[in-house]
Amino acid sequence: MTYQGGSTLPPDLLERLAIEGFESKTVKTCLRRLRLRFSNLAKVASIVRVKAPDCPTAETYLANCPVFDVYLHRALGQAGEHGAGRRVGNAPVAGASVLISLGIVDVGFGDYAAARTRIEHGLAIAREIDHPLGMADALTNLGCVYRILGEYSTAQSHLEKALQVYQMYGSSIWETDVQCALAENALYQGDLATAQTHLQTASNRLGTFENKWLQALVCYFWGLLAHYEGDGVEAIKLLGKATALAREGQYKPDLARSLVTLGRVKRTLGQLLPASELLMDGLDLFRALGHKLGITNALEELGAVKVVQGDDAQATMLFSTAHALREGMGAPLPPVDRPAYDTVLAAYRARLGETAFIETWAHAAARPFQEVVEESLKLR
Repeated sequence: MTYQGGSTLPPDLLERLAIEGFESKTVKTCLRRLRLRFSNLAKVASIVRVKAPDCPTAETYLANCPVFDVYLHRALGQAGEHGAGRRVGNAPVAGASVLISLGIVDVGFGDYAAARTRIEHGLAIAREIDHPLGMADALTNLGCVYRILGEYSTAQSHLEKALQVYQMYGSSIWETDVQCALAENALYQGDLATAQTHLQTASNRLGTFENKWLQALVCYFWGLLAHYEGDGVEAIKLLGKATALAREGQYKPDLARSLVTLGRVKRTLGQLLPASELLMDGLDLFRALGHKLGITNALEELGAVKVVQGDDAQATMLFSTAHALREGMGAPLPPVDRPAYDTVLAAYRARLGETAFIETWAHAAARPFQEVVEESLKLR
């Protein structure tokens, strides 16, 4: 099945929708209505073309990641077991879904102010029409935005409210998703015990059905937890499995994230060549998606590889570019990563010398990040 514009939906989408009580006929009917109502998501397409010229269409971006599932799932009004099928043709429901999806696209492009505005607007509409699952969707994505911005308490509050709704309506897929988001929020703060609790709950929920995207998601965060616990071998095993699942399901943002994190773990274990290859692959994929935070993470990890290799000038350029991106997005480095980052930065800063460091840092920060990315990829 294809969406208007020719973009192929993830191959297991109908299977995942069926798990939640959708029928193929219902899905196709709603897609026709959405195509007529929103004219092939012209607003999304225009934003994508302006903010990410390398990503040719919004449909390509949305169809290659769970974002599209969120959009379709909510636009359908959670038809099926929750008895909300009557809302399928409801313009406010679909309108809230599109606003939330626009916000998710803004998150990918690092425009968190715009993302927050759109998602909050979608939340307000969902509240006005008393659509609990739409509210939960908005709360989940707002929680993710606040996590990226370093506002962890606010993020947790939003995610816990979303979780309550999903538990009330018995939505296993989205409950598992929120448990992973809560685990990520805890991991960012270095609270490994809380993260483990959420991941165990997510794993228990996942055991009730087959879903490749959620399998990849849960496996990824178990791998990340293992990394922070210092178990590199287990982290590589789990992240390798998450990478394979994301590749098989064609979940490109998840694949890019897994590649970068796997590269990070291998770098910490001294496996510099495979680490560099994985990081380059992740950077290339994030570049194609126009995902700024993903690009930033990949540049930071490549910078750390260059430090170990003794290429301090290149390391400074990569770190400086990543720092400028974080400053521009307002996305601080997570507290859990700060000590390791500061240690690496201090080591090569002392080796390079203060004057040379400052000059190189300022020069790199003044360059467009796209140039640095392209230059880095040419070194593969």
